[in-house]
Amino acid sequence: MKDITHIQYLKDSEFKRVLVLPLDHSDYSKYTVDWCKEKMLLKTDKIILVNIRSVSDKTPYMLPYVQLTGYDHDLDARMKALHYQQQERLMESYCKELQDFNVEFYIGVGDKTDLVDFIDGLNADLIIMGQRGESLVKLLWGSYSKYILDHCKAPVLIVKK
Repeated sequence: MKDITHIQYLKDSEFKRVLVLPLDHSDYSKYTVDWCKEKMLLKTDKIILVNIRSVSDKTPYMLPYVQLTGYDHDLDARMKALHYQQQERLMESYCKELQDFNVEFYIGVGDKTDLVDFIDGLNADLIIMGQRGESLVKLLWGSYSKYILDHCKAPVLIVKK
């Protein structure tokens, strides 16, 4: 997997549990964060937020682009920069919601196998994810969720909305 960005807001150095939350921009992820705050998280937890997705995901800011006057060689770099800006903004908003906890986040580009390998490398005690929805974007995320459920080494908790 290429280009992982890591930002942390840690308050303590000793953690009892490492919880990983793979999140996207969906209402299901937002609900998962809210549910965790209310029912699951402890001040002694290390919370790791992860947003790793494929550049080929057809999100509104990553739609295919064709320039009529020829190929734009800077397009890939601009699309990638926009992709990271959107990811970072999303994760920073989740960090604000979790400001009373020890939280860090990772953003990057990769496929489902990269995501699972990355999460497994974090040695999580528990992975917490929202239940997928039915729209096209949520189905794409759902396929990531299913893959995590089937392939990650750590136990997975699915939060139903």
